[in-house]
Amino acid sequence: MAYLNSFAIIYLVWYKHNNLFHKFENVSMNIFYINGAWLFFLTLVPFATGWIGEFPFSPIPESSYALILLLWTLSFEILDMQITKENPSLKRDYYHEPKIRIFNYIGFIIAMILAFIEPILCLTIIFFISVINLIFIRRKNNE
Repeated sequence: MAYLNSFAIIYLVWYKHNNLFHKFENVSMNIFYINGAWLFFLTLVPFATGWIGEFPFSPIPESSYALILLLWTLSFEILDMQITKENPSLKRDYYHEPKIRIFNYIGFIIAMILAFIEPILCLTIIFFISVINLIFIRRKNNE
């Protein structure tokens, strides 16, 4: 389940990241550094996925996985804000609407907490976050 979650999230974020970087022409050093932080958190996803695979019912790997995903999501938001700041003519994409962002942040925080109660709930919540984001992107693309 952790592997499927990781794949789904990386797949969705690749789509968002790809769209984001096609909107402007120049990459400033600020954008470069923030993107580096985003990529750093991305590189932690396989580590956390493997850790869950070794200890599937342990709360620490599962809550760490949710924390990494939260930090990765936050770094993407900061990246998007910096790009928008440096390119004021750009319009933010629909997947940056506050309601979907807040849903993601709260979902990851709840997943971290629930990992200490019942670890599988953490992965289940992350799975639902991925599915809801996929549905949201699909609906907005069809509009």
